[in-house]
Amino acid sequence: MKPLNLSPKEIHNLSKLLISSDSSSIGVAFQVLRNYKNVIQQVAKELVLISQLSWDDAQRKEALQLLKLQFDADQIKAWDDMFHVFHIYQNLFDFEEFEDNWHWFETHEAHRAAFMPFIRQNIDYTAEYFAIAETLAEYYKTRLDWAERYYQITLEHNPKDLNTLSTLATLYKDGYQDYSKALALYDKMLTIEPQHYDAFEAKGALFLDYIKDIDAASETFKTALKYYPNDETLQIWLADTYMQKNSPELLARGKEILERILEKNPSNTFAWTIYGNRLWITENKPEKAIKAYQSGLEANPRSYNILGNLAELYERVYKDYEQAKDYYVKAFSIYMDDAFHLSNYVRLLVICTKEFDDAKDYYLHLKGLFFGGIKREPELNDAQWEAFQEAEKILCTVFPELKEG
Repeated sequence: MKPLNLSPKEIHNLSKLLISSDSSSIGVAFQVLRNYKNVIQQVAKELVLISQLSWDDAQRKEALQLLKLQFDADQIKAWDDMFHVFHIYQNLFDFEEFEDNWHWFETHEAHRAAFMPFIRQNIDYTAEYFAIAETLAEYYKTRLDWAERYYQITLEHNPKDLNTLSTLATLYKDGYQDYSKALALYDKMLTIEPQHYDAFEAKGALFLDYIKDIDAASETFKTALKYYPNDETLQIWLADTYMQKNSPELLARGKEILERILEKNPSNTFAWTIYGNRLWITENKPEKAIKAYQSGLEANPRSYNILGNLAELYERVYKDYEQAKDYYVKAFSIYMDDAFHLSNYVRLLVICTKEFDDAKDYYLHLKGLFFGGIKREPELNDAQWEAFQEAEKILCTVFPELKEG
């Protein structure tokens, strides 16, 4: 007896059911396939995706059973290899692990294109690529181009996904230091959601700390405060722009904002950080800055940013390298990936204290934070960056193997 068959339109509808994110729709498709086993090959890619990427164990197993009815063990193993990266990436948390397993990423990439028409239609599948991208961006920064590629897959499914847009903007800002692309994404977020808080804050900080356009930053925070007039964080950012302008009127206005916030909320670590920065860098009052930073540490002893700023102050102002080293080590025990303070610490160890072995270890960690060579952090002034470059040359002379890396 000739097996029952489905029309092209029916197979198309069956495919739609299989790539649905709705579990019941997939269940209906499985019922159809039990009766029309001869069309399994025509929806094989959809079944492979279920068997590899579904979070429903029962449906994943059933998809695999259906595939085994029409395909041999070698083909099943080939599909397992193609998608093996999705089953291991969550366990790869250091450089060596990624290096040892990188071939699985490459294997998947070599075969991904054939599955993309189905992947981009399913939010669950694109979410898997988002998760891989986050892991790459966090633990394997030398492969940021792959992270970017996988974030884009999520946007192929939903170009207005605010979380992905924000995450990708951060990658452009901190990973590539491509501020124009980051800014474009923040603007896109505000077009989609005109009152989006995170987009406003990130955009303002981008102008202030990276692009160095204080006026644009100030206007961004003013606009945000129209929607969030009582938000302390936005007020602190605005105060920072006023004080960095450093005119008598704006300096006083910014200071008044910070002091009012700290009087009301003395545990606001961010306010103490900005207040200390401006007392030291803008007003040249390092002793008062130290008191502000210490007040911030009383509120939050684990503020790596304040600890790093204190280290930098003791080095630059007082040439107290031992005190600076103590604060740097405390900061890095909390958060090791602060490239700005790492750059300064490497410079201190090489040029000021000649501790080359320790400097080498910190330098290698710093290098691992960048896609390509080490890039200048926006907070580093010209003198600091030039001194770091000098320290880098010295390290490469002492340790020639660093040039090869």
